[in-house]
Amino acid sequence: MKQNLLLTLFLILCVCLPVQAVQGGAGKFSVAKDKQVYFSHGNLQYVQSTNTWQFAELQYEFVGAANLTIGEDGNPVLADTIDLFGWGTGHNPTLWSYDSNDYNEYVDWGVNSIGSDEPNAWRTLSVAETRYLLTSRANALKLRGSASINGLFGMILLPDDWASLEGINYRDKWNITKEYTLDEWQQMESQGAVFLPSTGIRTQTEVEPPKQAIYWSSTGTAQFAYGILISTCTLEIGSNSHPYFGGAVRLVQDVNNVTTHTETHPHVVQPAEKVVKNGIVYILHNGNLYTVLATKVQ
Repeated sequence: MKQNLLLTLFLILCVCLPVQAVQGGAGKFSVAKDKQVYFSHGNLQYVQSTNTWQFAELQYEFVGAANLTIGEDGNPVLADTIDLFGWGTGHNPTLWSYDSNDYNEYVDWGVNSIGSDEPNAWRTLSVAETRYLLTSRANALKLRGSASINGLFGMILLPDDWASLEGINYRDKWNITKEYTLDEWQQMESQGAVFLPSTGIRTQTEVEPPKQAIYWSSTGTAQFAYGILISTCTLEIGSNSHPYFGGAVRLVQDVNNVTTHTETHPHVVQPAEKVVKNGIVYILHNGNLYTVLATKVQ
């Protein structure tokens, strides 16, 4: 009887408690003196046809130029799956207006249910938190650097407790981009490393080539919004941009607010595997097969 009662209480708790995806085994990153966060395993995406939010399966995956397609009138329109958003458009992800007044109301993207997560499980870093992460935490300048993973440019962030990996020569410089193989990246990712790919920026008529990217913060106004600007030649922390530009979003969870689960969860960082089929190298991640350029194989 006692065992049955305990089992019943356990099942009730499992059903009633909100599930939050955590970066199981992933790195913790200080964004203030007394605050650490986990990063989501990929950039945020929105699917228009299903009105749903999701994270990219791979850290270096991004939609790029495919954010736009050609409409029936011959003009560019937003594609079904997008990952470049105007600032603060958590309530209106398809807003594509060049009128700054349309961006008066900031709504964090994390208020939404993303994948199987409860609403408000995720949030966007403020510009102050971003600046602390990149410049003020212990060894901050040595825990970030430009990188190229299998030919895709971006920025690597290393967790607070990063320890060197044998055989991998990590470089923390920005003007000299370090190139990493997929094998090297998989080792780094398994130890909590985060990669923010250079996604390109959506303008009024196009998505610029992925030589630079804006990653939005939660700080800004209708006139100027703040974030980080990543490019092949510089890193601008607290960069201000017009809110109508299409920028990337990488969400976080506060460490103390996360319920850790041991089971595999679709948002937990699972190291990708390299597989070879018919002489062609693919990436296997969470049961899905991708090309080395992060294109999903149907």
